[in-house]
Amino acid sequence: MKMHRYFYPDGNFELLYLCDYYPVDMYKQEFYNNHCNRLLDFRQNLDDSLDYIRGYLYNDPYWDKLTKELEGEDVHLYAFPSCTIDNYRSGLYPLVEDLCRANESFFDAAKCLVRTRTVGAVDDKVSGHMASIEKSRCCEITDESIAILFDDVTTNGASLKAGHDILKAAGYKTIICIAIGKNYMPDEESEDIVMPVLNKKEA
Repeated sequence: MKMHRYFYPDGNFELLYLCDYYPVDMYKQEFYNNHCNRLLDFRQNLDDSLDYIRGYLYNDPYWDKLTKELEGEDVHLYAFPSCTIDNYRSGLYPLVEDLCRANESFFDAAKCLVRTRTVGAVDDKVSGHMASIEKSRCCEITDESIAILFDDVTTNGASLKAGHDILKAAGYKTIICIAIGKNYMPDEESEDIVMPVLNKKEA
């Protein structure tokens, strides 16, 4: 399994994702339905879904290379918030906690992006997310700080694009956006990640 790179339609933003998300019964096969249900369970940290996602992430060669490259760096890990205010049930929060335990230089900023009002599917656009999310002052940001933003399942990357823009406005020059699952679109193109793509932006 290799992480993939997906380019947002505006051409100015890219995100990484671990695996495809196949909606239930799209293929009428047990494997795809089981995979889909595990990803849906991860959104609420149910059953063994966290272990299932750990298996994907911890065995991904890109993630392994990236974490080695980031050793000793000032890295802040964020979770993209639920569309419902005060909802912290997602498996993203314990996943970030795990990653920070395993990497001394990683800082747990999972709850530092805060949803200020509940949004619905009609608001599932970059502007809708940006208007309803605030970044709390949970850590000091310097020119050397690196943000990694995780989302659970994304369709076209609008949520991560919004999170990226919020973190950029907060002062981060290097932001890596990773979705656990991305809605499978047969006509879309993506690239396998072989080597790290960490490119620090110049001030």
